[in-house]
Amino acid sequence: MGVSQRMTFLSEAAINLLDDLRIPPPEQVRATVSMRMGIFEPWNWRIVLYRPLFEGSTLAEIANQAGHVFHEFEHLATTYVAARYLAASKQGSDAIASALRILAKIAENAAREPLPANLMSLGKACHFRVTCEKHPTAPSDYYRRLQGRVRKLQVELRLAEGELAKLDRSPSFSREAYARKYAQVRRIDKELTAAVREYQMSENELGSNVVQNLVKSWLLQRPRTAA
Repeated sequence: MGVSQRMTFLSEAAINLLDDLRIPPPEQVRATVSMRMGIFEPWNWRIVLYRPLFEGSTLAEIANQAGHVFHEFEHLATTYVAARYLAASKQGSDAIASALRILAKIAENAAREPLPANLMSLGKACHFRVTCEKHPTAPSDYYRRLQGRVRKLQVELRLAEGELAKLDRSPSFSREAYARKYAQVRRIDKELTAAVREYQMSENELGSNVVQNLVKSWLLQRPRTAA
């Protein structure tokens, strides 16, 4: 099997998985020798593979080639899962296309197939991955907004804790005022914990095998069972 045949064979294997799970296949799969890496281009729903990687024919080299192909198809699948996540979040096709920078017809497909509840956690992880500024083709405002929210909540928590301490030391101590301020401190603390957890996910999981393996495990489920 030659270079072109291996590229075609592996690409068709990945496309068959996408088809089983009703994920739109790439508009085109082409080869490049100039970029030294493959890439998924969401704006035209195209996958580009690095042709020199497919020149070897040992078992180890073919395994590496398969990994290269499936890695790019995982990016495509991640993006479509994110689109279906937005659809489940009540966003229309125009908003989905704009948010993820994908073709209008792909966004329209996703809008017709919102994610079911049991896949929303995966959808959230995929959405975060493709909208974070660490993704080279994604808008950068999401990640900055997340950082800003953590800093804002940290300031709010310090102020609320300071006010709570003042109420505790006040000579005219009011149990009701103290209870209200204490509830505010608890609310801010919970919101900060959630924001920090999401920030930590961006630092530790985004673009790593953790999210990729989630997508792969979903892709490799039996057809129709979870899509």
